[in-house]
This record gives sequence, structure tokens and C-alpha cells, in this order.
Amino acid sequence: MYFQRLRRQPLPIRDAPILCKNQHTNPTNAVDGPFQHALITTWVGTGTRGLGGWMDTGFYPVDDLLVQGARTDIDEVFLDDVGGGPGHDIDEFYRKHPSTPGRLILQDLPVVVGQIEELTKDIERMGA
Repeated sequence: MYFQRLRRQPLPIRDAPILCKNQHTNPTNAVDGPFQHALITTWVGTGTRGLGGWMDTGFYPVDDLLVQGARTDIDEVFLDDVGGGPGHDIDEFYRKHPSTPGRLILQDLPVVVGQIEELTKDIERMGA
């Protein structure tokens, strides 16, 4: 199992509190697992450290490699942010690339999607 193999990894992964708490078993709870713990304790604390996001101009050629050639039918999905939380990433993508073709969708648990207060109406919300 994946999380049992983590025991052989160097610190801090091996002794991450959530893995010890769950005795290195695979997650069974969608809102209390290693990813959520790492996201809260690591990502929120460090962010991108001023490096910018993958969608920033000059970091990744979004227009050249993703937008050009994308399907433009009204039902086509351009970006589906699965497990997107409050939508900060897909909202940032929309602000930086507002003219991308297709739909932008944010998916997460209903309880998460129901708590979103600020998100442009151009991004569809799905809580399933």
C-alpha cells in the first residue's frame, strides 16, 4: 500500500503526524487524510514562496500549449478543478486567462462548495 511504503521514506514524510495517527494505513476519510494535513501545514504556510503559479505568464505557456487548439463548443470543459476547495486556484486561472474557451468547473465535497462565498459566476460549482 502506498502509505505503508512511506514508512521507508526520510523525515519529515515518514513521521508526518497524520500518518502516525492513522498507523500508515490508506485514508478512509475524505476530509482528514495526509493530503489535507500537508496542504494545511505546508502549502498554506509556504505558498509558492514568491515564485508565481504555473499559470503565470513566463512560467508555463498556457496560451500556446493549452488554449490554442482547445475545443470551443459550448459544452466543452476547459478546466475541471477536482478537489478545488474554495476555488482560489481556478479563480486565479480565470483572472489571468479570462478568454479561454470552454467551461471552468470547480468540484469538491458539497460541504466545501456550499461554504464558498466569493467565486465568479463564470466558474461552475459542483458539489458531489
